[in-house]
Amino acid sequence: MSKSTTIRSSDKQGDSHGVANTAEPVMMHRPRALNSPELTPRLVADTKAMPAIEPPELTPRLAADTKAVPAIEPPELAAKFQALLDYFLAKKEQGIGVAFSGGIDSTLVLWAAHQALGDRARAYNGVASIFPSYETDEAREFCKEHNIAYTAVVLNPLEIEGYRDNPPERCYICKHMIFSTLIEQAARDGFAVIVDGTNADDNADDRPGMKALVELGVQSPLKELGIAKAEIRELSRLLGLPCWSKGSFACLMTRFGQGQHISDDMLLMVGEAESYLYELGFTQFRVRWHAGNLARIELGDQDMKRMLDPARMEDINHQLKELGFSQVTLDLGGFVSGSMARPAV
Repeated sequence: MSKSTTIRSSDKQGDSHGVANTAEPVMMHRPRALNSPELTPRLVADTKAMPAIEPPELTPRLAADTKAVPAIEPPELAAKFQALLDYFLAKKEQGIGVAFSGGIDSTLVLWAAHQALGDRARAYNGVASIFPSYETDEAREFCKEHNIAYTAVVLNPLEIEGYRDNPPERCYICKHMIFSTLIEQAARDGFAVIVDGTNADDNADDRPGMKALVELGVQSPLKELGIAKAEIRELSRLLGLPCWSKGSFACLMTRFGQGQHISDDMLLMVGEAESYLYELGFTQFRVRWHAGNLARIELGDQDMKRMLDPARMEDINHQLKELGFSQVTLDLGGFVSGSMARPAV
């Protein structure tokens, strides 16, 4: 197993890997004001107000010394949100480490754990060249804004023998290495339980990495409580979490076909190409790499409409060729999750 480097929010300096930390104290994000004080919800972990939910009758009332009874509609959704808070409250003595990617699922898990447990919950963010850089940046900024304890764990799964060849079991190999490292770090920090953002819609047949999570004893509260993706988005929207409409992003290894040997330069090309699209405002996309450094761009429906502007297409074509791609193509079939889960061609 490769060595990892951790950077905690309390560190005074960055490290040799250049991962930023949150050394300076930060203020809790101010909630939106409500028309009447009695509608202002309270945090379980402390007595500061959480973000308000509009209209007022949907605002959950979280008491500092009692279990929260969210008044979210419909009642079934309110019950699941309450169950999530109760899930964490029951584990306060053990402490919760949240495997936090910055995606919508793990953001809801982390936010709920923090509301329930305060400093007995901590974010563990794996940082590696196989993850989009903007995801890492947003994860760190979210924790800073909400005063959530944060540890960046620098990883290099590319050091695992055979991993660069993108084998069919790649996801299992990677998840096992990453979560083993996070579990070890969390244990050193005094957190006995590691949870992730796997939700009720995630299927083990489509996600071989879930096998590694089961083997390592990682807990998945969203899946255990039957909270599905659409419910996660609605809860996140009501709670004012910024990523409620965010698209899904997988590791960059999924941009290559199975069996394709992947160099650092290839990963960098794809990562920078996707960062450029993200900066332009695209939300659901992939830049797939094919032989001869050909880029095939997949886009969601709304992003497809954004792309079909001659000037924008010219800019993207120029920028991606500057990165090293020989040709830049647009897949008219749109975004398809897992479209590279077959041998490279």
